[in-house]
Amino acid sequence: MKINIVFGKITEEGEFKPTPFYYDVEAKDPTILSECKNCKFLPICMGGCAAESIRKNGHPNGSGCDISKYIWKEGLKFYLACYHPRIFKETELIEILGKTPDKN
Repeated sequence: MKINIVFGKITEEGEFKPTPFYYDVEAKDPTILSECKNCKFLPICMGGCAAESIRKNGHPNGSGCDISKYIWKEGLKFYLACYHPRIFKETELIEILGKTPDKN
């Protein structure tokens, strides 16, 4: 399925003229979406990708949550384990990193 999405056009004078679709995307409020409003990652993703929302919901104003939520979670754990290992137990560090980090 091919989706043709146009946010606007640039006039000959170099001015951006948005389409109504642009305003639909800009008006998205993830704080009222049931899937988003209590999610820990809301401040990071702000409701996810508009294109993913169109694919899932048929419009840009739904949740655009996809695999990224899980990637963020694992990526954050990996970052914290590397740079702040003292907040984890040794067994957790081995599970996340495959080893305990070198102590400097």
